[in-house]
Amino acid sequence: MASPGQQAPWLPPRNGGGQPPTPHNENPGGRRPRHNLTAYVAVIAFVIWTLGAIQWTSQDCDLPTSYGLVITHGFPNVFEGCGTGHGANVEND
Repeated sequence: MASPGQQAPWLPPRNGGGQPPTPHNENPGGRRPRHNLTAYVAVIAFVIWTLGAIQWTSQDCDLPTSYGLVITHGFPNVFEGCGTGHGANVEND
């Protein structure tokens, strides 16, 4: 600090005139918008659904039927499958 008879040295303004810089996403607080979280959850759910459908296709089910079986029966166990070669034929359910 300067003494009463001296002038303080010049200092450049902080952050362009004393105002805080704006974040790149233009969202106060730096938080992401909620719709990004919804999109991430939707993509993760679709990936899990597809993994279940792939497991049903390895049990001799076609792909469209497999997506439905994930909804109605969940993931298959070793006895479930499509066709008569499996202990639990889910094709007629």
